[in-house]
Amino acid sequence: MGVLAVRAAHIAFGSNQGMPGGLNSSKTHIDYLFNEPTIEVKASSGEVCVVMENGIPIQ
Repeated sequence: MGVLAVRAAHIAFGSNQGMPGGLNSSKTHIDYLFNEPTIEVKASSGEVCVVMENGIPIQ
């Protein structure tokens, strides 16, 4: 049974062949889970946009 993560972000590196549509092969797979993150994205124009603040998506 999986664990529900509320107000979190998940990033994974490595093999994803065990997932539906997974194409990446690697000897490793590492998951990172961030609790209540603030995530900013920088556009090619240099503009910075906050897409998540303290784990809450910005609409």
